[in-house]
Amino acid sequence: MRNESCDCLDELLTELDPPYESVKELKIGRTLDKYGIPFLYKLPTIIMSEGTYQIWQPSFTLPQYGSLVIDLAADEQSYKTKQETYRYNQIPAYVLQLKTPKRPDGGYDRCPEPQDYVGDLGTMRCRAN
Repeated sequence: MRNESCDCLDELLTELDPPYESVKELKIGRTLDKYGIPFLYKLPTIIMSEGTYQIWQPSFTLPQYGSLVIDLAADEQSYKTKQETYRYNQIPAYVLQLKTPKRPDGGYDRCPEPQDYVGDLGTMRCRAN
């Protein structure tokens, strides 16, 4: 009986997940949920960058932790830019650089949507691979 309720809970959580843009975001969001840490997904945030005000949408904002931001960067340049910009705007932030493995043909393996992944959170891979 207990296992049945766990399966239902997993189905409900999947349906209630925000529209994550990557499996990395899905893993981070699920981890925050697991530990009961409230977060806002893609909260529009006004920042000063290159002399103008811009609206950024960091991946996660944790309001109960001084509005700490967790954001993802696709490459080294994006990582440095985000780190410097958050620091300049006095926004506490962890910026995580994504490292996507290259295929032998030089392309990247990416799944378009979180539902295209199979496996548990520790071993997720693209359904097509």
